[in-house]
Amino acid sequence: MLRAEDLSSRLDELASPTDDVWHASPLPGAKHVFVGRGPGGVVGILVEHGAFAATGRPTVLRHIRFVPSFDATIRQGDAQRTGSFSALWCENGDSTLTDYFLRVVCNLVLSADV
Repeated sequence: MLRAEDLSSRLDELASPTDDVWHASPLPGAKHVFVGRGPGGVVGILVEHGAFAATGRPTVLRHIRFVPSFDATIRQGDAQRTGSFSALWCENGDSTLTDYFLRVVCNLVLSADV
């Protein structure tokens, strides 16, 4: 069973991006869902669209941003690919806020059964 600590440890293994590329790690058992670090130090969950396209408007809160559809490049180790994603990320957060974000995201991923 996925735990917030699992997401946090995956993030700790990732380098901080120095460009417009997300450094990401796939979630166990969900090859199209990634936890990652993005431009500007954001921490988030990305869901690759594949054959469908998400619709809606981006939602921006003080430290949380939801983007239903955007093109991004993700890097997994030495491999890199570009695709269309939905993302929920935490920006400008300290470690405590990031930990809370990961707990909530972990529950969302588990409830979605991706």
